[in-house]
Parts: sequence; structure tokens; C-alpha cells
Amino acid sequence: MARSKDITGLSLVVDPIPFDTLSNLLLSPKADLGPRDVGTVDMVVLRPDINEREVVPRAAVTRAGGVHGSGWVLRPERGLVDQVCVMSSAAIRAIAGADKANWAPAGDQLFLDLDLSKDNLPLGTRVRIGTFEGVVTKKPHNGCCKFEARYGIDALKAVSTPLSKQRRIRGIYFEVVKDGVVNVGDKVVVLRDESLLGVTRKSRCTIL
Repeated sequence: MARSKDITGLSLVVDPIPFDTLSNLLLSPKADLGPRDVGTVDMVVLRPDINEREVVPRAAVTRAGGVHGSGWVLRPERGLVDQVCVMSSAAIRAIAGADKANWAPAGDQLFLDLDLSKDNLPLGTRVRIGTFEGVVTKKPHNGCCKFEARYGIDALKAVSTPLSKQRRIRGIYFEVVKDGVVNVGDKVVVLRDESLLGVTRKSRCTIL
């Protein structure tokens, strides 16, 4: 299953939110992007084929197969750097509203109530999600033509600014380092090694 940029047949999922509104929600100095150390799994989505989404209560996640039931293992260009695709609940809620039926088309497999910013989760940070563990990879998670087709040009602009990329509004990728299972409602725990990261962080704060 190769990735496709064909947007034929795709349509808006929600009434587009103006850029100024999204900017105020996600890019202002007081924007709350979620807890920094312990969060929650809000949604699990499988991608069995191109443009297909299946919302499920749980999924197995392994290094050999990525998120089981998704098409990662079938992609000829697959790599460990994009095994698990994640977006923050705060970001998708601002863009698509509170109705989670409108979240799945974004294409991410996990929606987490967690601050995904580079400040909070530097490259290589290890995170436990349910019982599986992953590390943040270097691959950028960018908005694309399909994201625009589903949520509008202002949403694409809102996830594409330099500050948006710093805060990882569009999301991040994890490489699986420990197999396990993820359920909706599971805890998400940032496994900090202060000797490696060299900093001390509060449990939750506003990004300035």
C-alpha cells in the first residue's frame, strides 16, 4: 500500500475554522497544549488502506508490525521513523471540534492528551503509551494536501508556521522500542532521563 496524494473524492469534514481563531487557540503564549509528563490516550484509529479509517477501543503495537490493523507493514517506503503517527488532542479539537468522529480523517493513529512540543519531547524522548513504548523520531509530521482537503486551507496554514512546527501542532512520529497494547483511556507517561536531557521540567506548563 503506497502512500497517495490523490485528493479525488475527499471533502471537508467540518466547517473550516479561521486562521486567527486557530492561532489564538494553538499559537498564543497562553495556549494549553496538554499535560507535560502524564497524559491520556483519547482515541485509537486504524488505517487499513488509503483514505480508510477505523476507530477502535484498543490496538496492539509492535516493532515488527507498527499499529496492528494499519497499513504500515504494507507500504514499500515504510521505515521505523514513522511506525506510529500521533497528534495532540488539543490540536485536533481546535481544528475539528469536540466530536471525535471528525478527528479520524486527520490520518493519525493515536490522539493523545499530551504536550508534543519539541521543548517537552526532544528527539529521542521515550514515552510509554498503554503498555507499548516508543521514542520520538526525527521525521517531521507536516500538513499535506489531504489535510487541507479535509479541514481547510486555514487549518493547513495553522499547522505549518515555524511556531506550529516548534510546538508540533500537526503531530509527531514514534518508533516502537517495546511491544505492547494501547487502549482508549490508557495513561501516557513521558519516561524522562534527566541525565540525558539535562533539564528539569514542571509537570505542566504553558509554552512561551
